[in-house]
Amino acid sequence: MTIDFHTHIFPDAIAQKTIPFLEKRSGITAATDGTLNGLLHSMEQSGVDLSVIMPVVTKPSQFDSINVFAKNINEQSNGNILSFGGIHPDCEDYKEKLEYINISTITKVVEDEIVRWVFAVTVQIGGLPNE
Repeated sequence: MTIDFHTHIFPDAIAQKTIPFLEKRSGITAATDGTLNGLLHSMEQSGVDLSVIMPVVTKPSQFDSINVFAKNINEQSNGNILSFGGIHPDCEDYKEKLEYINISTITKVVEDEIVRWVFAVTVQIGGLPNE
């Protein structure tokens, strides 16, 4: 199984603005148009079986919309896409937000063996912030 463990996508309307901005700022041409369909097409062309989406939360106010998007991706996936949740380091109620991510974003897809492995490795590597 070929896994692309670090991908980024955006809702279609946001991708239309974000990808050109990121290309200009970085000086790098994006490999896709930044949408789910663009990622799926790229996966098909490259022989990737599973892509893991890593959301980017650039400010605390984005938490809800980004994680609802991630949850929807996971609920609609046929097993070839897994979106992690995302959190900004300035979120004041980070414990509740991490619990939300755990309950609504990840746990609906952890029945798949490879997803359980990916999640277990991620938790071992990162863990939660020190109390």
